[in-house]
Amino acid sequence: MKKSQISRVLSLIEESQEDSVRFLQDMIKARSENPPGEYDAIVSVVKPKMENLGIETEIVECAPWRDLDTILSMEEIAPELKEWIEKGDLPTELQTSINLMSEKPNIVGRIRGSSKGRTLIFNAHMDTVPEGKGWSVSPFEGIVKDGKVFGRGACDNKGGIAIVLTAAKAIKEAGVELKGDIILAFTVDEEVGGHTGAAFLMEGGIVRGDACLCTDGPADSIVSSFNGYIPFIVTTTGKTVHGAIPSHGINAISKMMKIQSIFARVEKSLGKEKSKYPSPPDTHEEYTSIVPTTINGGTRFYIVPDRCSSWIDVHVIPDQDPKDIRRMIEEEIRKEQEKDPDLQVDIRVPLMAKPAIVDPSATIVSKMQSAAKQVLGKELPMYRFTGLTDARFFMAAGIPTLTYGPHRVNSGFHAADEWVKIEDLTTISKVYALTALEYLE
Repeated sequence: MKKSQISRVLSLIEESQEDSVRFLQDMIKARSENPPGEYDAIVSVVKPKMENLGIETEIVECAPWRDLDTILSMEEIAPELKEWIEKGDLPTELQTSINLMSEKPNIVGRIRGSSKGRTLIFNAHMDTVPEGKGWSVSPFEGIVKDGKVFGRGACDNKGGIAIVLTAAKAIKEAGVELKGDIILAFTVDEEVGGHTGAAFLMEGGIVRGDACLCTDGPADSIVSSFNGYIPFIVTTTGKTVHGAIPSHGINAISKMMKIQSIFARVEKSLGKEKSKYPSPPDTHEEYTSIVPTTINGGTRFYIVPDRCSSWIDVHVIPDQDPKDIRRMIEEEIRKEQEKDPDLQVDIRVPLMAKPAIVDPSATIVSKMQSAAKQVLGKELPMYRFTGLTDARFFMAAGIPTLTYGPHRVNSGFHAADEWVKIEDLTTISKVYALTALEYLE
């Protein structure tokens, strides 16, 4: 690649900074909170932008009622999920994340190369978490202050869409002839699992590539390894009686406390093994973590509750096997039931996502590090991502996937006053563009 072409691409990205900010503001105003996962507004902003840039663009819809068999056949989905849906026995905790009535419009774009070279995928997701409370600025205006753009989705992950399209715009305007293709995959429903979004595109063979860059990640490091994930939906059942005669009933909340103790003991046992794939220094998550995230039980005071449910997240380091951890937890619960015949427990595991690791020798790794060094003057450290992103679906399809984006530890993603640094929009766009130039030359 000629130095003059590289210089031209970088200059065009710098010149596009104001346009990138305005585009991000437009996306923030186009609400796409999930739930409910409605996308007409955001699609009406992103799709015309892509078409105006001369990018081949199509909408790939996933209609859950039509494509349910495809979704349920995905490797990480529990076989029991189909039975739960057919019998109307879907756990309450899943009902907001499995919307069978709404079509899901993924946007796929392609910038074609001059020959049959490699194909590089750029991925970002269009949905956001709900607004939430505690904002000091309007969450849907895209307010600019202190060198940042504020709003729901600013960094997670509409800022990623702005980054990708700024890079694509510069490559096209510079007239660079790439040997291979760039595919832009802007997906839906990442915040509720991604199965109608990135997973659907991969399962159906709609998107294929040799490497993928996912923008749903940190701004000061590259993610090359990913935790696995097991969600447990646990329900304990008891017997209702008047609260003044508790010995005549079975308290489902008390039984749930026993279950929570089991999970805590298992977490302590798993904590004996530290991951050899480090998380970022500001994260400090070096072990498999078990996190109760919801608990619901009882109807009112003075009544012994007959039901209690809890969602418990298990984030599994790549050094351990999710299947082994599930067996360990279920075996410990069985042992407790042998000691306590009144411990009635229903355990649902709707999915099991495997950990993933990118081979350090993969070409995309060296190309992205080279691009980062040109832009930043240094190589970016490689770390493990402790959460769940769409990257896992590309990895499951055998596509080495690196995650690099505009998240910063205090940037408010999934919290109030979410923001993205304007400088990061420009810098990360440069890294994405140069990675494409080097990978597809």
